[in-house]
Amino acid sequence: MGGLGQHLNYTYRNYDSWTIRFGAVDPLAAKYPHNSTYTFSENRVIDGIELEGLEYLAVNHQAFQNKTLSDKFGGIFGRSNPQLLKADYDKIYAKVTIGGQQYYDIGKHLYYDASNLSDAGERHQQATEETKVGIQLVSNYNKLHTDPPSDYETINYSFSDKESVEQTRADALKFKNCKGVCWAVSQARLNQAYVDIFGENAIDLSYSNKNIDHVLSVTSKRLSNPFYRYGVGGALANRGLGTMVDDPWDGSLQLGAMVQVWLGETAGHSQIFLSYDYDENGKIKGMNLIDNLINNNNYYSVGTSEDIKAVNLKDK
Repeated sequence: MGGLGQHLNYTYRNYDSWTIRFGAVDPLAAKYPHNSTYTFSENRVIDGIELEGLEYLAVNHQAFQNKTLSDKFGGIFGRSNPQLLKADYDKIYAKVTIGGQQYYDIGKHLYYDASNLSDAGERHQQATEETKVGIQLVSNYNKLHTDPPSDYETINYSFSDKESVEQTRADALKFKNCKGVCWAVSQARLNQAYVDIFGENAIDLSYSNKNIDHVLSVTSKRLSNPFYRYGVGGALANRGLGTMVDDPWDGSLQLGAMVQVWLGETAGHSQIFLSYDYDENGKIKGMNLIDNLINNNNYYSVGTSEDIKAVNLKDK
């Protein structure tokens, strides 16, 4: 049953004005477990609009201040599916270069500037709710050589003296599978990303038990500090540059998050979050982590016995 004006055709979903709901589940449902999968504008129709079937967009967003598009569309998204062109986005948003790629900088979302861009880009081209430093970190990693040369002497993971740590940090910026001291690898890759984006380190790399960043990263002794057991992420959160994640399986981990995997009470391993793995129903079934010891990524499934602590990165 249908009629004129009943169906509003948004880019990502169709809205039925008679039943007052979308006809499909929110494409970003996994990112927003606290929302209903069918809500319109996150139930905020007074101070915002529905962003093309994806989510709420506040009326005070900079996009509404663009007079050219306001005149053209009666408000940037003032009619269903306005089919914004790449040229229109160029008028509204500044661009930032992250990891060698350009993104539209629209606040909490960064959309990849691909050719033939629609109003929000193709789904696989979007970096949704990721930090600039997280994007940079993983981009840096992807550009590394996979393995050291066969005659290259890497550091044994059990060595944690100052010299071994310093070589590990250097190797971490050359090779994906650099081996060596895991927390030193995470430190080096994290700091390099912050230097690339903000021009300065995120944490202090001084090798000293008087350096709280070092002590939290190593997690070699019990502390009353609330950031203990979060590894390098704990050092970052302690500085206000990271957010501890209560449940890493709730879909809230972001690209480049610092992860500490505990195989027992005292055996911890520092890794970096890459992505979630979803089943055919859109539910999380595992996660991919960047690891310094093995080829490709390490994988953990939902229900794993390992205790996983994580901290999302923050842009300064």
